[in-house]
Amino acid sequence: MLLFIYIIPGIALFPKFILNPRTAAAIPFLSISIVVTAQYLLSTLNQFNHQNVIIFIGILSLIAIYRLYGIYQVHVKLDNNWTKRDYRALLLIFFSSIPLMIILGFDGFQHADEIYSWNLWAKKIYFNQAVTFESTGSSPYPLLLPSLIAFCYKFIGNIDYQLPIRFTFSIIYLSTIFIVFSFSNTKSKVGIFFLTYIIVFLIIGVGYEYKKVWADTLMSGFLVASLALLISLSNSQDHINKNISPISILLASVILICGASLTKQGAMAWTMLIYPLLAYVIINNNNKLSNPIKLVLLAPISTPIFWYFIGGKNFHTNIGVVSRS
Repeated sequence: MLLFIYIIPGIALFPKFILNPRTAAAIPFLSISIVVTAQYLLSTLNQFNHQNVIIFIGILSLIAIYRLYGIYQVHVKLDNNWTKRDYRALLLIFFSSIPLMIILGFDGFQHADEIYSWNLWAKKIYFNQAVTFESTGSSPYPLLLPSLIAFCYKFIGNIDYQLPIRFTFSIIYLSTIFIVFSFSNTKSKVGIFFLTYIIVFLIIGVGYEYKKVWADTLMSGFLVASLALLISLSNSQDHINKNISPISILLASVILICGASLTKQGAMAWTMLIYPLLAYVIINNNNKLSNPIKLVLLAPISTPIFWYFIGGKNFHTNIGVVSRS
C-alpha cells in the first residue's frame, strides 16, 4: 500500500521528481492528492468500488514504469542531486521513527475518530453514503483525509484493516521531516537540523502527535511540501530544478497548497492570501517562468471558495477550528 498509494501515483505524473531529495520527499503528498481526486470522481460517477480502484492504480503503475524507463533511457548519464548526506539523513530519520511506526501499526483509530469524525466519515464514503456533521454541531469539515482513508479501504477491499492503513500514515511524518532537512546544505545547518529534530520531535515529543492521524498533521505536511517546492523556484535554488521543469515544480506546489485547504480549514488563510503573494514574487523573479503561468495562482485562491459553496457553509461557526487557525 505504501508503494501503490503513496509512491506510484506521484511518480506517474511527476517522474523526474525522484532526481532531487526535496521533490522526491513531496511525492507522497502528490500521490495523496491524486488518489483523493480519483476517489471524488469515482464517487461522483457512482463507480467507487474495489475493482475500479485496482484498475486505476494499475494504469498509474504502468504509466509510472513507462515514464521511469524513459528517464533512464534519456538521462542514463544524468547526475541527480542526491548525496551521501541525504541518504544518511533519510536512514537516521527512518530509524528514529520506528517507535511511531510501531504505535501506528498496533493501534486502530482513536475512539473519537471511530465514532465521530475521520474514520466514521471514511466509512460513509466507502459505502457511498452522504457525509453528515451532526457530531460536530453541523460545522462542516473538508474531507480529504476521510477520502484518503476510504480509498485505502477500497484498495484493500474492506474496512477491517485499520492497522495497516494507519501504519502507512508514518510516511507523512517521514516526508515532512525530510523536506525540512533538504534545506540543510552545509555541515552547520545539518547539525542545527538534527539538534532541533532531537529536541523538538523526539525529546519534547511533538513528532508523536502524528500517532493521532489528525487532519492537522496531514495539512501541515501539505503546507511544508508546497512551500518547499515554491522556494525551490527562487533564483538561489537553481540546483533543484536543473533537471526538473520549473513549471512542473510550480504545478506540484499549487496542487499541494490546494490539498492543504481541503484537509483542514486552518490552511485557508495561507492558501488564499500568503501563498499567492509569495508565489507571485518568486515567479516574477524567475526568468524561466512566463507571466501567463501566474494564472495558476487562481487555483489556490478559488479552491476554498468552491469548497465553501459546495459543502462548507457555516464552517466559521466551529470555534475550535477558528482558534487553532
